Amino acid sequence: MTLPTDIQNALEALQRKVAGQLQSRDEELATLHEERDKIYQQALDLSRQLEDLLRARDVMESELISARLEAKQAQEKLALITDEPAYIASLRQSLEREVELSTRLTSENVDLKLALEIARASNIVVPAPEPEPEKRPAEVDDGRAVIDPYVLAYHDQVTDLPNFRSGLNKLQYELEKAERGESTVAVVVMDIEGLRDLNVYLGHAVTDEVLQRFARLTRPLLGPEDKLFRGRDDEFWLVLPTEARGPLGMKKSAEHASELLKRLYAELQIPIELEDYRVTLSLASGLACSQGRETAQEVLEKALLAVKNAKRLGRGRASAYLLELEKPIRAKMELIPQLRQALNRGQFELRFQPIYDLTARTVKAVESLLRWEHPLNGLIEPSVFLEAACDSGLIVLIGEWVAYNVCHLCKSYKNLHWALNVSAQELIQADFLDRLQKAVESAQLTRSDGLILEVSESHLLHDSEQLAAALKGIGRCKAALAIDDFSFDHLSMKRLQTLGAGYVKLGGHITQNVDEPVFRSLIRGAVLAANQMKIKVVAEGIENQNQLDALIELGVHWGQGYHLCAPVTLEELDEKLKGKAWI
Repeated sequence: MTLPTDIQNALEALQRKVAGQLQSRDEELATLHEERDKIYQQALDLSRQLEDLLRARDVMESELISARLEAKQAQEKLALITDEPAYIASLRQSLEREVELSTRLTSENVDLKLALEIARASNIVVPAPEPEPEKRPAEVDDGRAVIDPYVLAYHDQVTDLPNFRSGLNKLQYELEKAERGESTVAVVVMDIEGLRDLNVYLGHAVTDEVLQRFARLTRPLLGPEDKLFRGRDDEFWLVLPTEARGPLGMKKSAEHASELLKRLYAELQIPIELEDYRVTLSLASGLACSQGRETAQEVLEKALLAVKNAKRLGRGRASAYLLELEKPIRAKMELIPQLRQALNRGQFELRFQPIYDLTARTVKAVESLLRWEHPLNGLIEPSVFLEAACDSGLIVLIGEWVAYNVCHLCKSYKNLHWALNVSAQELIQADFLDRLQKAVESAQLTRSDGLILEVSESHLLHDSEQLAAALKGIGRCKAALAIDDFSFDHLSMKRLQTLGAGYVKLGGHITQNVDEPVFRSLIRGAVLAANQMKIKVVAEGIENQNQLDALIELGVHWGQGYHLCAPVTLEELDEKLKGKAWI
């Protein structure tokens, strides 16, 4: 049926009108969306500007505190030095006692060392020539050695090498030459890996012998201008000048250092024969080259960054400094004021992951996991910010907050064990046990087995009196010790006997390889040893049913992982605990 022409025209006109109105509405909506996006972007920009302002304020506050602290220290030092009679009399008395107890100092040297100590307390730089390694103490009529105080300050008595102070002087001298266009200098920092373990379990005498052997092994490999120094801790430093400038000088310096390290690593393949032991040394090395536009400390920091990178690559590796190695450092420094803000504004939260008795199939414990609720980036895991928190010392305050909350949860949930992670940075604090005890007392916690402190095994390698005292005192604070990321070497098993641990936790990399015969044997052996010592074995990172079945078969006591339950909020945990069995 055909509509009359006038009606058809009217319908078409109406359609065009409606289409026009719809198009107009669409355009209006698009404009509104654009305006909304602009407003949202402006809000984000304002939020970032506010964060930047707050960050700048925190930095300024931190710098102000540091400046006040430095001023206070300077005043104290000034007061100390100006109080001449009391200060010098006390210092002279201590030096004279040293004369009586040791042959390192004679009464003839007291006045000179006294002057050096006063200069050091006053922050006066006392120039010192580089000591000669061949220099030996003379003898006086009574047979006692007379040692130049400069040698004591600039010489390492164990290895018979110039020490790190001499190394800094030598490096600065070579850098000044390089800046004048006379040379290029390479610095190699070498870290003997595993030396702390030798020190703990075999004693200082063995460690000293290893250091001496390493020095004797390295010396013949050096060129006429190369210098070897005993650095700080387990480090040795090489200062390698090259008479070339520009890109060619940098290339030659790097090649010379690489060739020397290649020969040294080849020598280290042969075990060192000691009286009762055979020791194979592993070396992490970092290389940095300079043409003199930096201080000695700046060049050393670059070499240390390269050492850190070498350790990330694995044992017995070497690495050269690259600019990109500084990116994590910059990122970490940017995180520190943000972490301080997060702590002040209550942005840290806890998540909880149940730990199951694999035989009874019930929840026995809960691990408390730290999270940062960032206002822009959402929930952030500790792997992103933990290193910055440790390096800045903020981990101590954060750990105190975690301990307080977990202790109160332990009091409220009397049928569960509650675990929290503790870093080495916290453990070595002199007041760690006092702060833990305060958290326990604030919750009126009376159970002796309810609280579990998890400490990574790698953190237990630190050889310090504070760490040993903290580990011994954990039991007195109504807490048990769990060794996290447990390995299976001889030293690890020995730690179980000496530390009094109640739990060992197998890392996810072990759990996820449970199907391999070697790992099955290791787990079975660990369970048998733990049963003898009445220790619980806990498997982390259970991700599927096959892993769970294998761990149950091997007799592992407890387990946790995403296959059983992911980390949840406290409210979600309450809901899940109602089921009691597998979640």
